[in-house]
Amino acid sequence: MRVDGSDLRQLTCPDGEAESRHPAWSPDGTRICFALRRGDYSSLYLMDRDGAGEERLTAAEGVDDEFPAWSPDGRRIAFSRCDGRGAEDLSIICLDRRDEQRLTGGERMDYRPAWSPDGRLMAFRRSLGRSPGIYVLPVAGGKPWFVIEGRSPNWHPQGGRIALSDGVRLGLVGVDSDGQAADAPVWLTYGSEGVDHYPCWSPDGQWLAFERERIAPDAGEPHIFTMRADGDQLRDLGEGYTPAWSPAMARTEGQSPADRPAETGVRRRE
Repeated sequence: MRVDGSDLRQLTCPDGEAESRHPAWSPDGTRICFALRRGDYSSLYLMDRDGAGEERLTAAEGVDDEFPAWSPDGRRIAFSRCDGRGAEDLSIICLDRRDEQRLTGGERMDYRPAWSPDGRLMAFRRSLGRSPGIYVLPVAGGKPWFVIEGRSPNWHPQGGRIALSDGVRLGLVGVDSDGQAADAPVWLTYGSEGVDHYPCWSPDGQWLAFERERIAPDAGEPHIFTMRADGDQLRDLGEGYTPAWSPAMARTEGQSPADRPAETGVRRRE
């Protein structure tokens, strides 16, 4: 859909017999990776930006592959894999060779990977074990380190900040070039209107899209919202989950997101 909520088009599951979620745009804006569930498990798939050319990317049996994230150079995709025992690990698949590299392991839940803009580091959410929260690890190998309590990390396109949720609010935390927290988080939403998840930066780093679960008695399907990176100009775009901003937005300068003609968001509508 466009960033003002108009021109909503369905790209996947025309027969309604499967569930697609967690869309992720390629850096050049030509393809989308997403998780597709048919039956008991989900795999990653690729398609063109118009929904054509769908192909299966991961084919492991008896596991759930979700939360795809493209590397800045567009050559690799990080994702989380749940093995059915409750453990969830991070892996990377190389698109040229289709071989996989496992980044984390053990009896933990590691998911929602997010690349640093230079491709050196990976932020992610760790739910089980000591000090659950957002962690960072070197993509080339090494032990992860704790950054801050929170979930759904998303690295600013120019680095220096990570958008996150604490399970209710959205905020920003400053990070240095090594992925260490540089200051305390600044909260942009306050949880009074709903529970906010999955922040996603616009390519120019000036806007955030996110998912909001409304609080009873107004509870219902989650909605997609956008706002400026300082929390101003909040806008409700309608029902949807886990938004992803199109890189095409970066090609149009001098306009607000609502004025830009490029497709700037993807959502899954129930």
